[in-house]
Amino acid sequence: MQAVIISSLFFILGILLLLYLPVSQTWPSQQDFHSVFSRQLRVFVASLTGFSTSILASSYMLQKIKKATQGRYLFVRLFLSLLIAELIDIIIFSFIGFWGIWSYSQMIEFIIIAYLTRLLYEVILYPIVTKPLIRKIKNIEKVDIVDSNFDFNPLSLDVEYQADNNLYK
Repeated sequence: MQAVIISSLFFILGILLLLYLPVSQTWPSQQDFHSVFSRQLRVFVASLTGFSTSILASSYMLQKIKKATQGRYLFVRLFLSLLIAELIDIIIFSFIGFWGIWSYSQMIEFIIIAYLTRLLYEVILYPIVTKPLIRKIKNIEKVDIVDSNFDFNPLSLDVEYQADNNLYK
């Protein structure tokens, strides 16, 4: 997460430099250039904010549901967390990225279509990619933790678990 934050700050700094450094007086397209890149920065911030918020919400929900179900019902856990996390991501992205650019009805239409598309995508890919990949990773690592003391701090690097919380068999 720290690497994402640092690289994002460099990206934002680069865009700001592109927008506000002096330009040649002979270049006629500065207004167009500024228009395109200022929107790019807005969409980037919207995407980063939506993704960061939704991934934290998804992690929290996955862990809480996993604890409540004692590690069972993988599809239910993934789908329930996906329902909420994707909605959070799309709403934050849409309002930060396009408020004042799109009409309210256009944003609602985009949110509904994007949300349903993402849900359908995950339902289709779950049996083909998601479940086999999770099974393979668990078999390689021999770990399936249900941890009641999970630290939800996104900046924490603590990954120590108690051995008796490992459900892998």
